[in-house]
Amino acid sequence: MHQNSATLATIMSTKQDRAQHLLESIYTAVLVFDDGLRLVNINTAGENLLSFSQRKILGLPVSEIFAGADSFNQTIKRSMDSRQPCMEWGMSLRLINTREVLVDCWMTPWSPDDVRQELIVEMVDAHSYVKVMREENLSIVHDAARKSLQGMAHEIKNPLGGLRGAAQLLEKELN
Repeated sequence: MHQNSATLATIMSTKQDRAQHLLESIYTAVLVFDDGLRLVNINTAGENLLSFSQRKILGLPVSEIFAGADSFNQTIKRSMDSRQPCMEWGMSLRLINTREVLVDCWMTPWSPDDVRQELIVEMVDAHSYVKVMREENLSIVHDAARKSLQGMAHEIKNPLGGLRGAAQLLEKELN
């Protein structure tokens, strides 16, 4: 029995390590709040978005992290209380350091076990997202223009080749 519990502990530890690694690999900012709406986890993208290390903000209540964002704080509380997912687009948030960010946000309540209730908050910097989409669209337009120009060059080159051949034949006859 002792060996089975040791194996189970190893499996659980490996799953937790993998989950943490996956969380760190996600491009979107992920913040996890406990049922008291205190920050219990944040990934690197979240630290970058908020411009704070997790060491400085873990344990802080949502109302302190987003002090100037009463509407956002109420939305988070409502999602936690109702246990219903929620989405918000283009929310302007004032952060602890008084910097302001524009985010698209998804809130998902979940229960990691039978006792605890937590809220996962995913955020994407809307300005960065718009910039990436604009660059992607420019890249697509650039590729289409390049292909179009290549096609036109090919279509112009084909008749020119025929004209060159005809000119060479005429030149031979004139000689």
